[in-house]
Amino acid sequence: MKILGIDTSAKTSSVGICDDDKIVGELFLDKGLTHSETILPMIDEILTRNGLTLDDIDALAVNNGPGSFTGIRIGVAVVKGLAFEKNIPCYEVSTLDSIAYNCKDKNGLVVAVMDARRNQVYNANYIVSDGKAEKVIKDRSILIKDLYLEISEYDGDVFVIGDGQDKVKEFFEENNMTQDNFYFPDYYDNLQKGINTALIAYDCLENKKCGEEILPLYLKLSQAEQELRKKRG
Repeated sequence: MKILGIDTSAKTSSVGICDDDKIVGELFLDKGLTHSETILPMIDEILTRNGLTLDDIDALAVNNGPGSFTGIRIGVAVVKGLAFEKNIPCYEVSTLDSIAYNCKDKNGLVVAVMDARRNQVYNANYIVSDGKAEKVIKDRSILIKDLYLEISEYDGDVFVIGDGQDKVKEFFEENNMTQDNFYFPDYYDNLQKGINTALIAYDCLENKKCGEEILPLYLKLSQAEQELRKKRG
């Protein structure tokens, strides 16, 4: 079963194709271009490189949030459009799950974080052991100081990953919150990836939806919406 995974939930763009649980190909772009400029050409390129067309794809998967409000909308819209044209089954994948998948070879607590501004992060926590991850904290928005109070009680290794990693690490250092069991993996492990999205979907084939059922996952209002509510009182 060939699944095309798509991520546009943050700064980078990524697509990947798996055939069952095997990686067929992956493309990743971080050039500061808008997702509306990059994602469709990337899909065309990965299909062409692997001698495939959209007719060869059995399912589509997208990181539907949390993350950038605009980025999430673009990714969801692209999947809806492709699914409608070819009547392809679809899968929603949490962006935080896609990030955590990078650390499936670790053993300990994986703390996936994305920058949510104002000393907050989008976060979910996972216990990872022997190549399997158990999600123990569901997707949420949380203050970094509160996140520290929670994970500081964990006795084993703690891996903080995601595009909010630098923000969390800086906050911990400024407030003397660093611990010997806290680890901050390198750049590539902090990225949400389309191939992870595809592989996660393959592990949860029973969760398929039609394109029109795929929806963005927002954990809080956008900045513009928050400001508008303030003005309205």
